[in-house]
Amino acid sequence: MRAGSRLLQAVSCLAGAVRRRDREIVRTAGAALTEDTPRDALIGIGNRRHLDDSLRTLGMLDSREYVIVMIDLDHFKSINDRFFHVVGNKVLVRIAQEIVAGSRPGDLAARYSGEEFVLVMSDIDDTAARTVCDRICRAIHVIDWSFYSSDLTLTASLGLASSTEVSGGPLDVLSLADRYLYLAKQAGRDCVMGADPRPAS
Repeated sequence: MRAGSRLLQAVSCLAGAVRRRDREIVRTAGAALTEDTPRDALIGIGNRRHLDDSLRTLGMLDSREYVIVMIDLDHFKSINDRFFHVVGNKVLVRIAQEIVAGSRPGDLAARYSGEEFVLVMSDIDDTAARTVCDRICRAIHVIDWSFYSSDLTLTASLGLASSTEVSGGPLDVLSLADRYLYLAKQAGRDCVMGADPRPAS
């Protein structure tokens, strides 16, 4: 075999190994929760430790596109003030369920802190990611809380950032998502900012 042919074969084998490694890393980072997954004790989805570990894993990839979404419940403190933490905790559980239901199988949903959540989606373009976020935003808006009070309502603000928007790693994308979240709050809450500048209708 000529030297040039051997070199091409070696390069092809190396490229195949890299692709297999990337698929395995993404599968691990976005895998569904298992018995060993660090979970939030209250609401059952991934906790901050699980999120941090997954972002570190995602950062090992050289050229993988992904989206990170920051989700914050609007005026959640007023719910705890009016109905106390027993109801507030039940609300958080229901919100986590809506986030998981509105996302795709394999997406990573985690509690970031307090009433903040993070959603990580790999192998998705900005338009599809925006559709997921709009769906979650609307689903939270229409939840019927009348079991607790006839005047209890709750909305969420979402900030959506893509890895294609920054030159850094997952933490930089997370930071950008947080800035978009701030813009959503400034725009009146109950909307999505990022990927498309228009608020969700």
